[in-house]
Amino acid sequence: MIRKLTYLEFPVFLLFAGLVLCSACTERTGIGSEPTEQMPATTLEVPSTSTAAALKSITATTLPLSSPTATVTKTAPAITAMPPTPPPSDKSAVSDDRLATSISKSDDDRWTAEGWLAYIYEEGLLAGYDTKLQVSSADGSLTWTLADYMQNAGLGATIPEILRWSSDGQHAFFTNRAMVDGCGDFVNGSDLFQGNLETGEVVELMPPLARSLSLSPDDSTVAYFPWGPMPDLILRNLATGEERALHWETEFDVAGNIVWSPDGQSLALTLSSSSCSIPDRTHTIVVVDVETLMPTVLVEDNDQLFVTTAWLDSGRLVLQGLDENRWTLDTRTGALAKT
Repeated sequence: MIRKLTYLEFPVFLLFAGLVLCSACTERTGIGSEPTEQMPATTLEVPSTSTAAALKSITATTLPLSSPTATVTKTAPAITAMPPTPPPSDKSAVSDDRLATSISKSDDDRWTAEGWLAYIYEEGLLAGYDTKLQVSSADGSLTWTLADYMQNAGLGATIPEILRWSSDGQHAFFTNRAMVDGCGDFVNGSDLFQGNLETGEVVELMPPLARSLSLSPDDSTVAYFPWGPMPDLILRNLATGEERALHWETEFDVAGNIVWSPDGQSLALTLSSSSCSIPDRTHTIVVVDVETLMPTVLVEDNDQLFVTTAWLDSGRLVLQGLDENRWTLDTRTGALAKT
């Protein structure tokens, strides 16, 4: 039996019903959802113009756009690095006659290198030069062609030849020497390549920058003179491409015959003045400290035209005069003696 509520009980009933409904709504809101942890607020700061510029500067300094290391070590083989020349036509023929030949033997007599320029004729006329450098083992089991390219006929031909054999017997360092006429003294190479005697692989170590060059005893540094009057003496690190230069105060025309001391700490070289005038020509012999690039003049303006040829040891130089006699020069005292 259902009892009717009195007018006094009815407001209490409404209050109780409201509380029940409110509790039900609160419980339904959390159904099927896990508590969510509120993340702390993050503030993004936009760099000012000066800050952005500083970051850009740091990036540019740390990661330069051009790397001297890459230009030195990551290069094409020697064949592709040679001057591009169109191949001869079908009517051309390579002659057995040669314009020039270079021969070199390794220090241990295990290898012989031969470079040459052979005439190329087309319809009876000289069209160019077939240019090669080959190294062969003494037992005849291996022959590597380290350079193979063609040159147009005319002035400015180059011949590939060995600059030096590595001390470990595993590599041959070679260069392309310009064949010059007239007063072209001290010209012994322009670029530098390394040929692997075990694999025949060829890597370019230095582009054609030089008139005269010499490789250090540890194969790490090239000392060279570029073309031009009174050129700087430049030392180039082959691993990094970094170069240091000695600028001369002494006046001269050309320089060369660079020879390294056995310990790699000094360079001896020859400076020539009035090089194209035989009566007035003189030579100056200089020794340069590799670390400081400090030059010391040992023989100045000599009319016997001494040239540096080798070191006997770290304190004595071998010179050769105009009369082709050999002389010994003490680098510590300056004493000169005929041998």
